[in-house]
Amino acid sequence: MNLEFYNNRDQTIRHWARSPLPFIGQKKDFLNEFIDKVVWTIPAGSLVVDLFGGSGLLSHCVKYYRPELRVICNDLDNFRERLQKIPETNIVRRIFFKRFGRRTNNDAYEKLTGADADFIHETLNRFPGYDWITLSNMVSGCSERIRAKRKTFTNKVKVFDYRCDGYLVGVVATLVNLSTISKASASFGLSTHRMRSEKKDTERI
Repeated sequence: MNLEFYNNRDQTIRHWARSPLPFIGQKKDFLNEFIDKVVWTIPAGSLVVDLFGGSGLLSHCVKYYRPELRVICNDLDNFRERLQKIPETNIVRRIFFKRFGRRTNNDAYEKLTGADADFIHETLNRFPGYDWITLSNMVSGCSERIRAKRKTFTNKVKVFDYRCDGYLVGVVATLVNLSTISKASASFGLSTHRMRSEKKDTERI
């Protein structure tokens, strides 16, 4: 099991109320309740392990409010890699923004076809290190699995660059698969079925 820090430990941790990158089920809506009922009740000297880390928001929250605690985030979604791709993702965002600007209608997103669609394909091929999940939130259809066949995209380009400074500072990332977690949890009486159900319930919040 490899353990690595998410971010430069020399950085100053800063408050984040939501994930710095798009992430479904990032738990931002019950963050205040989590802080009140969980974070402040963790015993001093504890090792906190976020088994289903997701975007790392809860892990970051624990480390921000309780910096003395050791926090490990199980990065099942490889969010660490997405954070590392922010610089190249921002390059693509700037190129798209210069070309397309913001959406032109408050009620509907602008459709990008023809030469604009060709431009999108050319740009993404020039900068393959982008995070496609983030890009697909700016230009719908940028999924790395289907974009080669796309002839129409949707303009949702953001005005500002993405950033993650001060996020997950001091939090350790690891990757342990669900099977290993399930086996290790047996001694605590937590079944695989129950664990999966709890994960799904959490993701729906």
